[in-house]
Amino acid sequence: MENNSKKMTAAQEMEQVSRQIEMLQQRVLSLRKDTREDDLKKVKELCKLHGFTATLLKGSIVTRGKVPE
Repeated sequence: MENNSKKMTAAQEMEQVSRQIEMLQQRVLSLRKDTREDDLKKVKELCKLHGFTATLLKGSIVTRGKVPE
């Protein structure tokens, strides 16, 4: 059981959870960057294998505008 002298207030716990969320969001961004190249290679291979064209993929990919982070 938790020692009362170490018990966090709701505000302290909220701050701690907020910091954890921020760290996890940064980790997700880092992992996305790390896997981007391999994912793009896989997509290119699948398009070539199945003969997918830009017309077939219309609506499934962003052709112009901001690239998602």
